[in-house]
Amino acid sequence: MPKSRSRSRARNVVSDTSTEFWERETKATAKAEGHAPRLNHNNPSSPRRGRVSTTPKVKSPPKSRKSPVSSPHRSPRRSSSRGRSSSRGRTGQVTPQQQKATSRSGGSGQGQGSEKAVTTSRTFSRLMAGFGAFYAALVAVTLALTASPTLQRQMIYLHFVKWPLPTSWYRDLDYQFGPEAVSKYNIENVLLPGSSSDEPDLKGYSLVSSAGRRRRKKDTIIFFHGNAASRALSWRKEHAKLLADAGLRVLAFDLRGFGDVSGSPTEAGVASDASRIYDWARSGKGGKLFLYGHSLGCAVAAKLVESRGKEGKIKGVILDSPFVNATRAALHHPSTYLLRRLVPFAGRLIEMTMADRFGTDEILASAGIE
Repeated sequence: MPKSRSRSRARNVVSDTSTEFWERETKATAKAEGHAPRLNHNNPSSPRRGRVSTTPKVKSPPKSRKSPVSSPHRSPRRSSSRGRSSSRGRTGQVTPQQQKATSRSGGSGQGQGSEKAVTTSRTFSRLMAGFGAFYAALVAVTLALTASPTLQRQMIYLHFVKWPLPTSWYRDLDYQFGPEAVSKYNIENVLLPGSSSDEPDLKGYSLVSSAGRRRRKKDTIIFFHGNAASRALSWRKEHAKLLADAGLRVLAFDLRGFGDVSGSPTEAGVASDASRIYDWARSGKGGKLFLYGHSLGCAVAAKLVESRGKEGKIKGVILDSPFVNATRAALHHPSTYLLRRLVPFAGRLIEMTMADRFGTDEILASAGIE
């Protein structure tokens, strides 16, 4: 064999060996780095330039932020938890994201418990503040009632309640009773003028039925209504009709401060008004005289018995829903229940400072009426 041929064959063997070695090294490097091997065609030291490797390409994994393979050109990224902990250690502040993470972690039970405790304490504080304000209001009402006789009388008489309206029509009998009642009963308006500024004009009506109209001597009954409103109240007119149907002449008046009568009621004032009505009733030609009182009107009738009962002209007294005295009536009224229960000294103060007492039980006992 010629030497040139043998030399070329030897060169090919060496070249093939170098090429195989280079391909093995390229594959190993690509496997370690995670990408397909590539031949450096521009490398002049490459034994066989332009030769393409027949090794199949290895697909590189998709790029991801959380790739487990670290790049040789940059340091691996720190985990988020480590970064949060390091940033918190540097600044000393807790971000909202860290608070949410803490609430979701195992220590969230303690945080929720503390929040519930704070909410409960705030609610309790508000309730105590509300109760304190309510109790202070009750004490203020108690002191106002005991210090102001005017306020006491407003609560006892309720004369500021004007009903029905308007009061200027009370003199219109058709408005008060209706045309049918006016034709059935003999109804007349009565005016008792006052003799001084302390005696207001008293306004009322006289009601007689058709049966009592035929009697020569008519027994008279004076009707004293209770607190609030006026003589024109519907059920008070029905009371008057029932008494008139019994053959009596009914006299119904509004005392001072009630209805369309001027002034303000007091115990002495309403007693004086009742005495004026009594004198007017006795002046007419009539038979016996009776008194009818309802609620507060019972106390007025009792005061009239106390002042004029010794004359012997009052033949009977009817008390409808009476009370022992005004002090006990106020203390046992449903509107003062909380005042009595929550303010221990309220009852004693009201008993000591009551302006108008209306001792009905004592009056009737002294008059011999049980």
